[in-house]
Amino acid sequence: MLTLRPHHLLCTEFFEGRGYSDKFTENMYRVISELEKNPEIFLAVKSDSICSECPKNCISGKAFSYDMKILEYCKLNENNVFRYDDLKQKVKSEILEKNLLKDICGDCQWYSICGKRNADGK
Repeated sequence: MLTLRPHHLLCTEFFEGRGYSDKFTENMYRVISELEKNPEIFLAVKSDSICSECPKNCISGKAFSYDMKILEYCKLNENNVFRYDDLKQKVKSEILEKNLLKDICGDCQWYSICGKRNADGK
């Protein structure tokens, strides 16, 4: 079972092969490949499979803020198990279709990519 931070539901949705380092990018591709199999996900506000290769290791206050907003908007509780496809659908209906992405992570260094792709419907 994979552990995933709530905000990584957005990161995996909009990832396009760029990252902090080659190692980070390779790890993202690996995690996304696993997620495509619709595994059970332990949703937790802590380091996860993606954070392991992040140079900041997701310890910033921003990451925590993003996680809390995802939980709130999607009406989810952390430390629970979900199917990935169910989480992905929840993010789509409660955040992306309601145009709330900028409110959640508009100050992220990657927002220009995600925001544009979300606006384009990709």
